[in-house]
Amino acid sequence: MTVYDFGLESDTYDLYYETEYGREVDRREKKCIEKCFSGINRENVLEIGCGTGHWTNFFSENGFKLKCIDYSPKMLEKAINKNIPNAEFSIGNASNLEFAAESFDSVFSITCLEFVADRAKAFSEIYRVLKPKGILLLAVLNQNSQLAKSKSEISTFENAHFYTKNELKDLLSDYSEIYINDCAKLNDDAMLVLDDENNDHEGMMIVVKAMK
Repeated sequence: MTVYDFGLESDTYDLYYETEYGREVDRREKKCIEKCFSGINRENVLEIGCGTGHWTNFFSENGFKLKCIDYSPKMLEKAINKNIPNAEFSIGNASNLEFAAESFDSVFSITCLEFVADRAKAFSEIYRVLKPKGILLLAVLNQNSQLAKSKSEISTFENAHFYTKNELKDLLSDYSEIYINDCAKLNDDAMLVLDDENNDHEGMMIVVKAMK
């Protein structure tokens, strides 16, 4: 179960990436996530919360072979219609994964776990389906970002759970080699800063790479 029905946005979701602002945020987020690709087996990846396939396409372009699940049939239909190479799509629930234990070399989930009703179960399920030494690549929205200050005013986000870096460290305490970064930083006026690397604000997105 999710706290927001993304099917309501299935026809318009990708339009964000056609805006100047959306393209720049996307560029920064992909740059941050791409830094994590080193050492990840590209043959056996589960993507949780694939939505319209925006991130699926990025992963496919970088050589990953994926099984992709999403809770929303309407979002999933958009992803399927993109005919993304090396990606298989099916309906799925992050809190009740229909896969055997230790099935995947890697699990990717990009801005999904903010919207899962039973977050603790979702994290437990991810750990269960990962193989020993498997990699979790996770990106979530940041509670300490400027975006979080206005989340109650945005219908998509008002019931979502944004995370802090310390909270993620606690949730991933059974993992090792935990790497955490953030990106797409906003200034006090909620405008993108010129340089993510040299700025004291925390980014809208937190990116985590961890080994089981």
